[in-house]
Amino acid sequence: MLSGKKIKQAIDIGAISCYPKPMEMQYQPHSIDLRLGGYLSEVVPNSPDGYIDTHKPGAVKPVKMVGDGYILMPGTLYLGHTLEAVGSKGYAGVLHGRSTAGRHGIMVHVTAGFIDAGWSGQIVLELVNVTPYPIKIYPGDRICQVEFDKIEGEVELYSSDYQGQLGIRPAKSMADAPF
Repeated sequence: MLSGKKIKQAIDIGAISCYPKPMEMQYQPHSIDLRLGGYLSEVVPNSPDGYIDTHKPGAVKPVKMVGDGYILMPGTLYLGHTLEAVGSKGYAGVLHGRSTAGRHGIMVHVTAGFIDAGWSGQIVLELVNVTPYPIKIYPGDRICQVEFDKIEGEVELYSSDYQGQLGIRPAKSMADAPF
């Protein structure tokens, strides 16, 4: 795992890309904080009978956040994105929620927290309000953090549909995955 100082050095020399360039306050001892982008999508049923069918592409209802924020309803899954686009060909990343978000009852990812070497783009966040109360969030909030890890052995670079994503991409059909 890289220290915050090593992450900053790697960004400065281009071994890790991060745009826009992080402010000093975003560097943590072993990670870098990323901010919430300005768009959300509520995950909604994609079947006529009102359920989510994993063998169909995901359905979302887009929501544009404004400067005065957006209220996350309890038990609802929203897709968001980081303001920063990140990536590296030499390091793998792991997404974590910031403790402040967790203490407010916000999960920033359900399962998709791994960033393969070779992938780059804005990270899609899987935001869930786990409290029984509505929670207001704001674009630009430091909501998550990413650690970067050195890869041992031969590096195999990511190449798939989510490469270079900007903003939110709903889920692909799980039936399309090769076995």
